[in-house]
Amino acid sequence: MEIEARRFIFTAAHVADEAKASKLYIGLNRLEELPFDFELTVAPDGDRDQDVIDFAFMPFATDLVDKLGDATFIPEAMIGVVEPVEGQSYTCLGYPNTKNRDPVWNATAVEGKLISYTSRGRPMSQLPARAIAGVHVLVDRNPKYVRNPDGLRLKAGKANGFSGGAIVDVGALGTVANVLTPAPPRLAAIFTEAHRNEKVIMGTRLDYVVKQLRAAKRL
Repeated sequence: MEIEARRFIFTAAHVADEAKASKLYIGLNRLEELPFDFELTVAPDGDRDQDVIDFAFMPFATDLVDKLGDATFIPEAMIGVVEPVEGQSYTCLGYPNTKNRDPVWNATAVEGKLISYTSRGRPMSQLPARAIAGVHVLVDRNPKYVRNPDGLRLKAGKANGFSGGAIVDVGALGTVANVLTPAPPRLAAIFTEAHRNEKVIMGTRLDYVVKQLRAAKRL
């Protein structure tokens, strides 16, 4: 992200937690190791599962920007959620483990498979014990089946590995107004959780994150 001429990395706090015990990389044409300079939300009683906000951020080092070459950064103007969320469609982007579980051990490079999943926004009442209005976005999720762009029904993979990925508000798909004047996509949230029984994905809204960081004078 680029906010007020400064560049940042945002991810889920539980993803950044993993970097304490292993290495975390970022890349475009090549991978670069990230230093652990993340600031994370506090896990209540040390239990990240109790952290419903679950985000981490880190200023993007200048030398790392140079190493990534053609990388572009999403400006603050592209952050936002159109209300009500139930009328919007959202695309979730990530690298789920179920689609990236067959490494070629003798290869010198592995290309990850980016997966997208698009569905409707859901009300906060679908996850009342965790979701907070103005803080989260909920996206409908069928844990068993999905349809590909050709309309064929396929088995849904597990959501493990999507965490820290983008949830993008792609507008009110299927409405006449959207067909005539498609809404520009907006970066809505960071993917943090998927709940199988409640059939919903939860993400922490980035407009909320930016507001909190600005209030704490961290931007």
